Amino acid sequence: MSTPSDLPADGSDPFGAAALRRAVLDAWAAWPDRLREDANAEEDLVLGSYRDRAVVELAQNAADAAARAGRPGRLVLRLEDDDARPRLLALNTGAPLDADGVRALAALRASAKRAGAGPTGLTGRFGVGAASLLALGDDVTWTSRTHGVRFSADLARAAAGLPAGGPVPVLRLPFAVDAPGDVRALLEAEGCDTAAVVVLRDRGTVAAAEAALEAVDDLLLLALPALAEVAVQLPGRAPRVLRDVDLRWHRVGRRGSFEACELAGLGAEERERAQRTGWSVAWARPRGGGEREVRLPGVLLAPTPTDEPLDLPAVLVADLPLDAGRRRVPDGPAAHRALREAGAAYAALLQERALAGEDVLEAVPVGLAAGWVDAAVRHAAVDALAGAPVLLPVEAGGPLRPDRAQALDDGPLADDPTALAALAPLVAGLVAAPRRARAALEVLGVRRVGLAEVAEVLPPEPAAWCAAAAALAPAALDPAAREQLAVLRVPLADGRTAASPRGVLLATGGQTPALADLADAGLRLAHPVVAAEPAAVRLLTALGAQPAGARELLAAPEVAALVEDLADDDERVDHLLALVARAVAEQGLAPGDLPALTELPLPASTGEVLPAAGLVLPGSPAADLLDPDEVAPAHPDLLERWGAPVLAAAGVAGSLALLVLGEVDPHDPPTALLDAAGGHEWLEEVLARAGDGATATDVVLVRDLDLLREGAEGALLDHLATVPALRAAVLDPVRVVRPDGTALDLAPPSAGWLRSELGLAGCAGPGCAPGLAAVLPPAPAWARGADAALGRALGLVADAADLDARGWQRVLDGAADLADLAERGQAPPLDITALLPLWRALGRAAADDPALVTALAPPTHVLALDAGGAVVAVPAERAVVVDDPCWSQRTDLGARLVAGAGLVPALADVLDVPLCSELAAGRVDPVGRSSTADVPPRVRAALPGCPRRWTEHDALTVDGAPVAWWVTGRGEDADVRATTPDGLARGLALAAGRWESRALVAELLAAPGRAAAALLEDAAGARP
Repeated sequence: MSTPSDLPADGSDPFGAAALRRAVLDAWAAWPDRLREDANAEEDLVLGSYRDRAVVELAQNAADAAARAGRPGRLVLRLEDDDARPRLLALNTGAPLDADGVRALAALRASAKRAGAGPTGLTGRFGVGAASLLALGDDVTWTSRTHGVRFSADLARAAAGLPAGGPVPVLRLPFAVDAPGDVRALLEAEGCDTAAVVVLRDRGTVAAAEAALEAVDDLLLLALPALAEVAVQLPGRAPRVLRDVDLRWHRVGRRGSFEACELAGLGAEERERAQRTGWSVAWARPRGGGEREVRLPGVLLAPTPTDEPLDLPAVLVADLPLDAGRRRVPDGPAAHRALREAGAAYAALLQERALAGEDVLEAVPVGLAAGWVDAAVRHAAVDALAGAPVLLPVEAGGPLRPDRAQALDDGPLADDPTALAALAPLVAGLVAAPRRARAALEVLGVRRVGLAEVAEVLPPEPAAWCAAAAALAPAALDPAAREQLAVLRVPLADGRTAASPRGVLLATGGQTPALADLADAGLRLAHPVVAAEPAAVRLLTALGAQPAGARELLAAPEVAALVEDLADDDERVDHLLALVARAVAEQGLAPGDLPALTELPLPASTGEVLPAAGLVLPGSPAADLLDPDEVAPAHPDLLERWGAPVLAAAGVAGSLALLVLGEVDPHDPPTALLDAAGGHEWLEEVLARAGDGATATDVVLVRDLDLLREGAEGALLDHLATVPALRAAVLDPVRVVRPDGTALDLAPPSAGWLRSELGLAGCAGPGCAPGLAAVLPPAPAWARGADAALGRALGLVADAADLDARGWQRVLDGAADLADLAERGQAPPLDITALLPLWRALGRAAADDPALVTALAPPTHVLALDAGGAVVAVPAERAVVVDDPCWSQRTDLGARLVAGAGLVPALADVLDVPLCSELAAGRVDPVGRSSTADVPPRVRAALPGCPRRWTEHDALTVDGAPVAWWVTGRGEDADVRATTPDGLARGLALAAGRWESRALVAELLAAPGRAAAALLEDAAGARP
């Protein structure tokens, strides 16, 4: 075997390396399988349990050396990236290398660290940590300032006589060496006592070593408290030194002994160690809750990192039983004891952080555990936290235990600092409940307080109430929160407290004397301090309170009761008028908007005190229109003080005023509607036409119509026509909605009253059709200037569409009046062009509404055509309704009426007049010669469905009466008879059902040469 240059030249071997080496070689020689066993065991450690642990194992060795020496440890980790011989060096202070240490390095699972050597004890336990260095290189030297030992694969193979490159247990064969000069110099320069030198195998291991050194942070100092300082030296970089870890981390630790029964199931060496050292746990948490800025291991440290996940925002270093690979905690009584203590220590850590003012809610264990170790720690921590003061109260004071804390229910206020500060005096032990930490509050069993519970304890004093209400205001945006706050009690202006915000009025515009009057009258007015606080107003508005200007205050039902109690000298009258003035100026309050004010007692110019509705403004249209025996002018002083707009809004009439009633229930109508002209009659119509349960919407009336002075009817119409609001109150229909959702439109109440009282219903208005004008009474002279829409609303008739059953009755009765006038020679001249539209309209009305037939009394006289075609008024029994064009030739049957196709039966029924066909048989009697002939093809082409043949006569009678043509039957089988071409054209058109084509057929018969032109003209003018 060759001798390396660093082996002692004098053969010195202070650690007995040669004897250890000879014993191992002898054992291998005596039992060759032992060589393979040792090689396999070492390889298992390097590739398995101790992989990626070189830096941690070096630091642990340094910590143990410091502990044995009883002084703070210092570790220097140095990487030398020499291309020829890159090295990783670990230099540390503390107890130097000794024979026991060398023996432990050269033995598998036989550590020399059996007893604690300082306040922190020793961490090594199995004597195999050095195997982790072989992952970086197979040439490792451990040395003090003078002597050391070297472990080399090459030296081991040579000593064992093994071929180069073959497997060999490197750490079983130590070689004594003198401390290398450069290493000795480094030890002296750094003030260290011992060094470990690893010759790195290749560039890959250089990179791995560099990465491991870059990852060194506070965790190393936390896991190995015997180390006070770690220096990291990388090529080309400034040295990095870690120290004073307690400045950055808050640490809490506990120690104790195991009970004998708790050691069951442990191996002999682990049991012996547990009996000797007991258990210890230490937690570290970044000061100020800075766990987001530092790296947490996410695993249990024992003290080297294990594979047991730990999902808590702190570092746990625990001395507890481990498996042989030091990566897993064996499940057993000892482990559970140590983990219970770890959970209790975690609670103590959070308690100390809370006492320092840190919010530790996010550190409370919640959710699923990462493994059984994590679960055991969490369970113990939660049990301990239940009685630990760890919750920071909103109000000043020390941390609270969970059972003495309260938090708001989930919602917008649970973590609102401003709101919580305002509510803290009302909720004992109030703590914040941020969304991210609500699960922690649930785990700790913190009582949750709903907003309804908070609402019930708001102070009654308005200023304090406003401060709390301002805190609650953001919750009004949340529907669920609004529902809870519905029980919020509200201070009112009269000293009472409303049980709910709904219906409370928030007076705007500042405090006025009228507000005190309204509050005394029972109006639910919020206290002025409350109504002046914007946040309180926002909250109450969201919860159903109503911001109320002067107009809304005056519209309250309590105002009507207040007005009824007022005397003429009551100062409250002036207060209310001042409020009216505000409503006029700020909100455009108009006359009639507030009917309750019409009873306000005001002075008249006569010296009397009358309701506002009994006064008129001097010189106004109302003064001209209304009966002076019913109304009086307002007192001049009253007018001078308040002005016409204010008095008019209070109910003093300037023009005819409106009563704006809005929605009306016909079964519970307002008094103002019952007292108004036409109100009772209109309600009866609503019930009759819409039935029970109907509701009228947007009801508006013209006030004081029943107080009109005599002879003012024409001026009234002019006034209605020129004031848009009054005109709309007469013209615009009222929508009435039935319970099933269907609706109908009815004339407004004022229109019905005016129709009846002015006597205009059924009178012929301006532009009335001549036929109607002849049989209807004329409108009075004062009404003849009314425009068509207003006249129609008041009952004037312009055409048949304006007639109802009563109007048609007037039309029928008017025929008798015309008969009387005719006898005296005073009847107006009429021709058939005026009469035909009247007949058609009556027939259509009867056809559309069969009830009209029974509603009308049969007339005594009718307008009809005599034999010469003149319009005459004849007794009804002398009139007939013409069935079709054939019968119009029968002047012998009576005066004729015509309704048009489809309307004949309805006209006959409504007039109770027979049809022509009911009075005669329609028997055809030819006179003289007759002959049959074919209908020309050109005619059949123009009249599809007409008969192919017809009969020509010299003369023709029907029931003995002469006629020019006649048709019996219809279609191709009809019997058409005629004495002239024109008669033939009429007969063929009627038979084919194309009466409107009779002129075309006449031209086709008279001028065959124009057939094409006539057909073209007819087609061009035909309707699509």
